Amino acid sequence: MKLFKACVLAGLMTCQSLSAALMWEVGSLTYPNGESEVSAFVNLPHDLQLQTVLCTKSSDHSYRFTLLLPKMSPSDMVIQVQLQADVLSTSVYGEISGNSLELQLDHDLFISLPDSTNLTFIFPKEVAGFLGIPEKLEVPMSGIDTSLRKVASECTLMCLDDGYQCQQSLVSAFLWPRDFYKSKRDFQLDSLCTEKTLSGNAKFRLSDSCRLALDRFYLGEGSGALSFLYALFHDEKSSYTKYKKQWNAFVRRVPSGPFSDELYINEQEWYLLLFSLISNHHIIEFPNSFYDIRNSVNDPTTLVYDVDSRYEIEALKYNAVLYRRLQNSLTTQRAADEALKSWADFYREFVQMLPNIRQAQALRPIIYRLMLMRLWYVAGMPQGITLTPEKSFRQGTNGKPVTDEPLERSCALFDGISGDEFYYASDDCVRAVSNEMRNSGLKTESYFKVAEAWQSFATSWQSSQFYSDSLDDAVGEHAQSNLALAMLSLVRSYGFGDYFLMRECISSEDPDICSYEAELAYASYEQELEHRMRAISAVSAEDARQLRALCMQWKNYYDTLRAYLGELVEQGKISPWRAGFVQGVAAVVQSNALLNISYSKEEIIDKEEIREGY
Repeated sequence: MKLFKACVLAGLMTCQSLSAALMWEVGSLTYPNGESEVSAFVNLPHDLQLQTVLCTKSSDHSYRFTLLLPKMSPSDMVIQVQLQADVLSTSVYGEISGNSLELQLDHDLFISLPDSTNLTFIFPKEVAGFLGIPEKLEVPMSGIDTSLRKVASECTLMCLDDGYQCQQSLVSAFLWPRDFYKSKRDFQLDSLCTEKTLSGNAKFRLSDSCRLALDRFYLGEGSGALSFLYALFHDEKSSYTKYKKQWNAFVRRVPSGPFSDELYINEQEWYLLLFSLISNHHIIEFPNSFYDIRNSVNDPTTLVYDVDSRYEIEALKYNAVLYRRLQNSLTTQRAADEALKSWADFYREFVQMLPNIRQAQALRPIIYRLMLMRLWYVAGMPQGITLTPEKSFRQGTNGKPVTDEPLERSCALFDGISGDEFYYASDDCVRAVSNEMRNSGLKTESYFKVAEAWQSFATSWQSSQFYSDSLDDAVGEHAQSNLALAMLSLVRSYGFGDYFLMRECISSEDPDICSYEAELAYASYEQELEHRMRAISAVSAEDARQLRALCMQWKNYYDTLRAYLGELVEQGKISPWRAGFVQGVAAVVQSNALLNISYSKEEIIDKEEIREGY
């Protein structure tokens, strides 16, 4: 928080004009402690000054929107201020410290300032009196557009080259052209940058002339708003460069096919991004969501998050098929892991740079889809997934289950502030699950082997020091609790929070995704087991051996369950995706039990050490 008076600021500012009354200006300021900042500001009556800092150096805050007060406040406090800008009226919170009132503006409101013709603060009467300012403060908007764009331009250079910090998406938003590059659209680009496919569709083609035209566009019109993106795609140490290097190294390990050229990363992303900004030409690289987002009238991020979620499940599908294809090569699997992790790092950074502008947010599905297509090719072009609203995972809330089925109601527990639904194995629930399995013809000879293996584990666990009567216990509050949950998952998938970690499986009902998630869940269980074993071994080797023996009994149950599920799939009694779902649920429940294991024994201190200590 900046603690200085308006007159001090004006004296230290290096400004365009200090004589212009009630007009927005541009300045930079360096404090004695080494902090620096660049802002647009306006001097107001009553010894007030409004600042919009867009970048800082050696500071904890990269941007702020602050009203400097005529006097120091005797105490820090948080107040609510009514803010009016053109037709917009909203309440914002402000933190008072010293002679500064720092207002918390969301990005949408912040980036609307250059287009606003008026800006008014309305303070509660008692707050205005306490601060010695008018209840209604009208801010002149003359010069704000030019000033904010100049500050944003300066901050872009400083954040890229001089070690300044800024909110990149916010700075880019101020530089984004108000006509969204409409005046720069060159229809000649469509012939330079596209070609017809055999099916008659248009495809992006990065010819030399296309590259030259797009480079010219960036240098002339894009080097302001797109500078951070340019650095992301071209800097030698950027996350994109790392992703490109690791992905291409991975692809070289994989047997190539007819689409080998499609697998490698070149400069496709960057130039396709530029092309999308100045062309309306429909090409196969532009998914429908690109146009949906660009033409949406509401918050574009609302739609784009749904698109991202859809693509995440698609990527999970292709990952599952790819890892099955690479199962005989551990080094290639590791190369795939590194490449996909680099992709995630790059995409996260890319998203953070995009301003909340429809045209900018519409770039996300383009970039994501390019990665998905490469992943699809390298996985062998597997069949995609089918998502329907009916299959989407929904957790019951407000005390209401997802369905009206008596079985769900008898097994549901509602907890938390919003009354979220969780699984609870009451006596009625266990009986109802057993009856449902009998009626479904699932109580085969192999099922009784599963039940026997579970009983052996449950009996040993309940007589051990690790047992507790909590819902998170490895057996549960009922002797058949977690067995009943697995069997319930065999016939139904309700809105239990216990299913949350398998939600992609439930939502897709895809066997590849479900088996992949089951494998991940089991791998997580094994990692958690080793972690708990090391922690307990440091206290008591005997206790660790006891836990290991108990978990071997659970593994016997899990292996028996997996064999039982395999038989049901072969007999056509359950779908393949259901088998993976049940296995995953069993592993998730056991991992949760290890996380909440009841073990509080303290390390015994040697008596000789105690005597020496005294």
